[in-house]
Amino acid sequence: MKNTKYNNRNRSAKRRKSKKRAAQNSNISFVVQMIALALVLYFMAFGIGTTPTSQGNSLKDDPANEVSNEPMAISEESNTEPAIVIDENALPLEIHQIDVSCANAYLIRYDNFTIFVDGGQSFAYDEVVDYLDNFGVTSIDCYIATHWHKDHVSNMANILQTYAHARTVVYGTSESPNAKYNVPKGTYTQMRAGTSFEVGDVGFLCVGPDSVTQNGNTNPDSLNVLIQYKDFKFLMTGDYMKDAVVNTYGELVKDIDVLQMPHHGLSPFCISEAALNHCNPSTILVPADASKPTHELVDNLGLNANVLDNTNGCIAIISYGVGYNVYTNVSTPADLK
Repeated sequence: MKNTKYNNRNRSAKRRKSKKRAAQNSNISFVVQMIALALVLYFMAFGIGTTPTSQGNSLKDDPANEVSNEPMAISEESNTEPAIVIDENALPLEIHQIDVSCANAYLIRYDNFTIFVDGGQSFAYDEVVDYLDNFGVTSIDCYIATHWHKDHVSNMANILQTYAHARTVVYGTSESPNAKYNVPKGTYTQMRAGTSFEVGDVGFLCVGPDSVTQNGNTNPDSLNVLIQYKDFKFLMTGDYMKDAVVNTYGELVKDIDVLQMPHHGLSPFCISEAALNHCNPSTILVPADASKPTHELVDNLGLNANVLDNTNGCIAIISYGVGYNVYTNVSTPADLK
């Protein structure tokens, strides 16, 4: 019982002390509130504490300056945009410029379909074969001879003999193949402006020449072929591109991704400034050991184009239909990784 009374008295004393402290705190709080109210009235009277805008409104009234309650997101930006966009369902289109000195040789592959263009002079045959073998080429499904000059087709018969099969299509610029560069395997047919074929999603369209005047034995008779894979465009020109290509095909040959410079980029140029401006390529491949004239031409025209020649070794362009990657000094598939 004593313990109970003591405890009750003790609690009562504590309650009285607590009430006294509460009263004191209440008085202090009242004083603080009155001081704060006085300060607010003072600031309002003298315009202190607001920053007027040019319209006389405070920044707080401007919706653009309202503070969002949303959490701040972390922004991460890549230093460089990837040149190539890979679609999981897309297959790569490969275009290889094989280093055969000042001459033309191109390997084009898509979905196990192989196209070969020209092939250089006879002294470069071993280099061509080595390159094809390194990339596992066992057969050629289509061969394109742009025209009948030795720096383009000296190896034609040997290449066809080694890699062609019965269904290989051999395209040339004349009605029949040049007797000097025979077709030992495959079926020969003339490619004219307007000739087209497709390999899966890749389209091939001959855009020139508009006419053949010397049975394929002159530069202006060169085949011009537009290769388009979705948004990617490559224009192969052989040794000459006439203005008729631009006049006839207009938008199709405008803003090309990659252009093969005609006649190895030699001056006088075998493409007009107007046509080059129209094509407006982002990359120019020069099938030669030097590209100084092409660099100078590009600079004079103010084109934003990357110029590459055979001093960079073999060059490969790979696209999945949107953008593309450029690889230099290529000799094996390992160089494309």
